[in-house]
Amino acid sequence: MEERNIGRREEARRHPTRRALLGLLGEGEMTTRELRDRLPGEPSLSDVVYHLAVLQAVGLVDGQVDGRYRPAP
Repeated sequence: MEERNIGRREEARRHPTRRALLGLLGEGEMTTRELRDRLPGEPSLSDVVYHLAVLQAVGLVDGQVDGRYRPAP
C-alpha cells in the first residue's frame, strides 16, 4: 500500500505546474491568486486550484483548498 502511495506522489510531482507550486509553497502561505501570479505561463485560477487539489489528494500539501487560501506544507 505504501509503495502505491509513493508512486502516486511521484506521479503528481512530475507535472511542471505542481513542481512549481510545491516550490512556491515552501516559501510560506500564499493565496491561490498569489500562486497564480508567480507561476510561469499565466495559468488560470481554476488550473491552480485543480493542481493544488491533486497535490492534496496524494498528501503532498495539507490544508483546505477553497479558492482563496493555501497553507504551506
